[in-house]
Amino acid sequence: MDQIELMQHRAEEVAALMKCFANPSRIMIFCQLSCGEKNVTSLINATGLSQTAVSQHLKKLKQEGLIDYRREHRELFYSISNKDVLKIMDSLYDIYCFEFNQYSESTANNTKDHNSTTKPTSFDLGE
Repeated sequence: MDQIELMQHRAEEVAALMKCFANPSRIMIFCQLSCGEKNVTSLINATGLSQTAVSQHLKKLKQEGLIDYRREHRELFYSISNKDVLKIMDSLYDIYCFEFNQYSESTANNTKDHNSTTKPTSFDLGE
C-alpha cells in the first residue's frame, strides 16, 4: 500500500469515527461517559433521552468499538473504551464546555476560584 492509499484508508477510519460524533444525543452520552462509567438509568436521567433512544445509541457505539460495558448482577455499566474518543471529548470540553461550566459554578458558588476546572478526568485505558 503506497502513502496515498494509506492516507485514504486512515481518512476513511476517521470519517467513520466522526460519524458517531455527528449526533447530538451521542455527544451527550459521550459527555456523561467521559466522567466515568454509567448505567442506562443514569444516562437517561442525565440526557433526557428515552430508554429506547439511549439503548439504540449505546448499541451503535458498542458496535463501533467505542464503548464497552460490564455487568453487575442485572445491571450494565457503560464506559468509553476508545482512547481517541476520550481525547476528542477532552478537546470538545475545552472548546465548548469549559467557559459555560465556569460561569455556572461561579454563579452557584461565588467563592469558587475562576481559574480552577471541573474538567472530567480522562481514564487510563492501560495502553
